[in-house]
Amino acid sequence: MKIAVIGGPGLIGSKTVAILRQGGHEVVAASPKGGVNTVTGEGLEEAMAGAKVVIDLSNAPSFRRERRHGIARPAVFPRTSVSGSPELRILAPM
Repeated sequence: MKIAVIGGPGLIGSKTVAILRQGGHEVVAASPKGGVNTVTGEGLEEAMAGAKVVIDLSNAPSFRRERRHGIARPAVFPRTSVSGSPELRILAPM
């Protein structure tokens, strides 16, 4: 089965990719360095083409920080909306 792992080259993503590949799955390890930007959508369609499962293990980007009680907090961004194959399932880390 083809599985796209967003954040695949990262700490947890790389371990997940290795386990999935050992299980015989075709895995795409997607990341900004690999041309996949989940904020702008650049490269996302190509990375997910034919994937039956998408696993999002990426870190949320932070472009600005706000301060509350003297503590910097990361900016909040909505999850990227994904459309396509009716067989596509999105798994997010809990």
